[in-house]
Amino acid sequence: MWNPIIVIIVMNLVREFTAVPSHSSCQENSCTNPVLMPLTDDVNASLVAKLDMSDINRQLKTFIESAIENRMEEHRETIKDEFSKNTTELLQLLAEEKAARLNESRSLSELKSELQSPRMQQRNVVSSLEQRNRDQLLLSSQVNTVFDRTASNESKVGFTVCVHANAAKIDGGSQILFDSVRSNYGVDVSSLNTSGNFTCTKSGLYLTSATIRSETNSAYFAIYQNDYAIVYGYTAEQDKTDTFEHSGTIQCVISLSQGDVISVKPWKTIEVNAWSCLTVVMVK
Repeated sequence: MWNPIIVIIVMNLVREFTAVPSHSSCQENSCTNPVLMPLTDDVNASLVAKLDMSDINRQLKTFIESAIENRMEEHRETIKDEFSKNTTELLQLLAEEKAARLNESRSLSELKSELQSPRMQQRNVVSSLEQRNRDQLLLSSQVNTVFDRTASNESKVGFTVCVHANAAKIDGGSQILFDSVRSNYGVDVSSLNTSGNFTCTKSGLYLTSATIRSETNSAYFAIYQNDYAIVYGYTAEQDKTDTFEHSGTIQCVISLSQGDVISVKPWKTIEVNAWSCLTVVMVK
């Protein structure tokens, strides 16, 4: 059972905090006016209690301010925690979004690389084939050059044959025999040692030169194509005191066909000595 006196005190405290009388002298944190409370005793005699509420007011105010501050602090901590939690979640979402975009970028890069890889392989194959074609063309050119040189060497015709030693006298109209081959390109000159004739095997334009060295006075001779004398020559004419050997040289250009015969013949009987020579070369 509540004590009536305590109930009355609490009610007056509430009234004190909810309304301040106009005649109150409360300043800042203290009120000097006492609180008047009507009381009755056991015989219902009227009594008046005069209470000083200044200390209670200060304590209640301090308690209320402390309670409000604590409540505000709790709200601040709650707000701070919620803000930190939301910030963390937002940063995590941003990080996940960034990672997703990075993975997407990597996927696109890998896909691009995979797409480019066959292209690069195709380019490498094409480049390799082009290089191989260039190598084949170069090799073909080199082979053709070798063949051309071989053909050119095979197409070359020319020789120089001479008389090796002093020969017996050669009758007029007889072929002079040349037994010493000094040079030979692409022809058979063995018949010049046996018959004194050169038979053409490759048609063309030939330069022919004959040099006769002899002690015979005015030793006349000629270059013949088949039985026709093309050009004539002779050695120097001797006088009674001059018996030395003399030489004479003649040259001509002849168009020969396959089977034509070249030979050197004297007009009269002459003595043919060493280093009498015949040179034939195809110029075209």
